[in-house]
Amino acid sequence: MENITHTITGLALAQTSWGRRVPYAPWLLAFAANAPDLEIFSGGPTRLHYFYYHRGITHSVLGIAGLAIALSLVAWGLGRRRGLGRGLGEIFWPMSAALLSHLVLDYFNSYGVRPWLPLSDRWVYGDLVFIADPTFWAVLGLGIYYSSHSTKGLRWIWVTVGFLFSLACIAGGWMGGTWLWVLWAVTGIVLVIGWNVPRPYARAPLWSFALLGAYLLLLIAGRELARVEAVRQPPAGIYAHAAEGPHMLPVLGDPLTWEAVWETNTVIHTGHVNILSTRPVVYTAHPRNLDLPAVEQVLTTCAGRTAAHFSRFACFKVEPTPQGQVVVWYDPRFGAPGTADFGMYRFTPGNPGADDQTFPCPSVGNRQP
Repeated sequence: MENITHTITGLALAQTSWGRRVPYAPWLLAFAANAPDLEIFSGGPTRLHYFYYHRGITHSVLGIAGLAIALSLVAWGLGRRRGLGRGLGEIFWPMSAALLSHLVLDYFNSYGVRPWLPLSDRWVYGDLVFIADPTFWAVLGLGIYYSSHSTKGLRWIWVTVGFLFSLACIAGGWMGGTWLWVLWAVTGIVLVIGWNVPRPYARAPLWSFALLGAYLLLLIAGRELARVEAVRQPPAGIYAHAAEGPHMLPVLGDPLTWEAVWETNTVIHTGHVNILSTRPVVYTAHPRNLDLPAVEQVLTTCAGRTAAHFSRFACFKVEPTPQGQVVVWYDPRFGAPGTADFGMYRFTPGNPGADDQTFPCPSVGNRQP
C-alpha cells in the first residue's frame, strides 16, 4: 500500500505497550514499517526498472527477517548509547511486526507480492484493499490520537492533518461514494468527543487493529457477493473460450464496488460490479494481441519479458507511427491506453535500446498463456 498507511501502522504499533519497548519507538517503528520500499533505490532510469525491482527481495519473508535483525541491532545500539537498557529480544519482535505489517498490507491489494524470493518469484495477490484506502488512515489515526499524550497544540495539528487528508480525498475524487462521506463524518465526531478526554488510552491502537480486522472481513463478504453477481452476468460469449475468473479486484474509495476481470488467451474483460446496484454489468474488452508478429518480437527481448513478468493480465496494442510500429504494453489492473500511465510501456520492435542490457532477464512471464 502507499506509505501513509505504512507510516501510521508503525506509529500505531509504537503506541502499544509492546512497541514502546523499542528505543525511539515512533521514529524507528515508522521507519521499519516503510523500510521494505528502500529497494526502489536499486532501480534505474526507466519505468521498467521500477517494475523489475519493486516488491522484490525486501518484500519477501527472507528479506523481512534480514531487515529485522539489522534494524533491531541499530535500535539496540541507540538504546545502549542513551542508557535505555532494552534487551535485543525485546526490540526484535516489535521491529519484526512493523516490517511484517508492510508485507501483509502489500499482499492485501491487487498489485501483488513475491513472498518466497529468492526461492520462487511467483506473484501472489490478496485482491482485498486498494493501494490507498482512507479507512486505514481514519481507524489507525484515531487509535494513535487516543493513545498519545496530546497538548492542545498537538491536537490542532491532528485536526489540520485530518482536514488536509479530507481535501486530498475530495480533490482526487475519492469521496464520490457515500461510504467515505460517512467515514470522514464519523471520524470527525470521534475526534470532537476525544478533544477533552484524558489520554492516553494504551489499548486504543489494539482497538484500531481489531476494527480493521472487522473491516477486512466485511470486504471479504462484499467481494464474494460481487463475485456471485459477476458469475451471474458474465461477458457475452465468455464461455466460448477457456476462461479464467472472475478475479474480483478492489476499487479506489468504494468498498461496495468491485472490478470483475475475466481472462482468456485472446482477451481480458473488465467490468464494475456494485453489490447494491441492480444495473447490468457493462464490460470492456481488452484484446491481448499476443499472436501479432510485433508483439512476439517484443516478448523475445529482456525488456518485453520484464513487462510480461510484472503483468498479471498482459495486453498489447500495436500503433503505427511515421518511424514504424510501436507496441504499447499495458495491464488492465491499472487502466488502459488513454486512461492511465502507470502499468504501461512503449516498445519499438527491433530496437530495445539500453533497457535490454541493464538488469537480469526474467526466465518466464507472469501468468502468460
